[in-house]
Amino acid sequence: MKKAYSGIVLMLTLLLTVTGLNQGTAASKVSLTKDEIYKISKEATMYGYPTVEFYRIMYQQAINTSDSQYKAPFNQIKNIAEAAGPKDNGIQTINADTPYSYLWLDLRNDAIVITLPKIEKNRYYSAQIIDSYTYDVDYLGTRKDGNDGGSFLITGTKWNGKVPAGIKRTVKVNTDFVYVIFRTQLLNEKDLSNVSKIQTGYKVQTLDEYLGNTANVNKKVSIINWPPISKEGELKPENFYNYLNTMLQFMPEYPDEKTLRAEFAKIGIIPGKIFDMSGMTPDQQKAMAQGIEDALKEIKTKLEASPDSKGFFGTKETLKNNYMIKSMAAMGGLFGNIEEEAMYIFYLKGSDGVIYNAGKNNYILHFDKDKLPPVKAFWSITMYEKESYAMVENPLKRYLVNSAMIPDFKKDKNGGIDIYIQKTSPGKNLESNWLPAPNGEFYLVLRAYLPDKALIDGSWQKPELQINKNK
Repeated sequence: MKKAYSGIVLMLTLLLTVTGLNQGTAASKVSLTKDEIYKISKEATMYGYPTVEFYRIMYQQAINTSDSQYKAPFNQIKNIAEAAGPKDNGIQTINADTPYSYLWLDLRNDAIVITLPKIEKNRYYSAQIIDSYTYDVDYLGTRKDGNDGGSFLITGTKWNGKVPAGIKRTVKVNTDFVYVIFRTQLLNEKDLSNVSKIQTGYKVQTLDEYLGNTANVNKKVSIINWPPISKEGELKPENFYNYLNTMLQFMPEYPDEKTLRAEFAKIGIIPGKIFDMSGMTPDQQKAMAQGIEDALKEIKTKLEASPDSKGFFGTKETLKNNYMIKSMAAMGGLFGNIEEEAMYIFYLKGSDGVIYNAGKNNYILHFDKDKLPPVKAFWSITMYEKESYAMVENPLKRYLVNSAMIPDFKKDKNGGIDIYIQKTSPGKNLESNWLPAPNGEFYLVLRAYLPDKALIDGSWQKPELQINKNK
């Protein structure tokens, strides 16, 4: 349903260590009916899809050094002082407002200290901390800590040491593998050198390094033989559930999920075990595959009916085990922010239910002078091609319009702004207001960073995208 992911075909004959997937003996015969298997498989897909997506990105960015999306090994930060574009297609619906710094943490061996530099007051920055369940555990930066910087301690499931002096705040994470996404606001096209300077101030150290315990700095952690992401068939049960089993061994079971995990174990979803369907009949195997397929179809259908991201992202406590919502978030905007940090408002189809198509129509998005998105930081509107979830190449190399461009927009006689959404230029005199579209189906995402109350409570309503009948 999405583009094929990079990687190599999964080999189940890998020699695996105790911290990888355990081969074990051949699977025993499964006594469940095909209807029972279908039901469990569908429920397990709703539960596990976000974690499998977490694994896919982690494998691309931190494990597979030959992948085009590779960033850096675990516990090392990768700064990219440029806005994302069409080539950054590993994460669906990626933003182009805030150049990223990428950090994958392995917390099995030691806690990690992240240090942020002090920056100017008018710039937004953040470090979003995401666990393997894809819960947003916490944030460092502008909203919670201001712009004065400082050092923060990130601890995993087994750490119970003493917090050292100089630590501004401690964040405890309930999984061993963690993703930290740094976002640094780009104020304008000439601002990249300033962003780069800020990024070089992001510092990552193990706690031993921070404390100067040189004897412990090079202590080894057990090696994991990660199952490669399959280029084709990543959603087949033997692949999908292997990725899930791999990750679950590093994700301590929540007490309120004990019954659910026991149910999944009936079909071989067991932390650290290779998923083996050899004990199932062909009909049982077909029912399992159908459960995955139907779950993903249902997720996609519900996602496309959603007007915005309200309630999509959050902590374990705020999402309250709503696995459908978590999967919708993973499919439509993996690793999105909680609404206090940013809101995402979707333009997926018109009021007539028809998907927007710039191959057939030109469009206008009009904002009255006093009806721009209400934010404390900034807003943007980004263009994406419908099927790839990625940005679109265009002659202006412009993938979004945002609040920083307001002084350059042409205004109507009342001070309002028309944004032209179309595949060809609306004319040189209007190109400042042009957001180039693909020659086909597309969708838009309006991002609002540090949204005001009017956005969060719904009293501000987005303007509708209209067909431009004059062009």
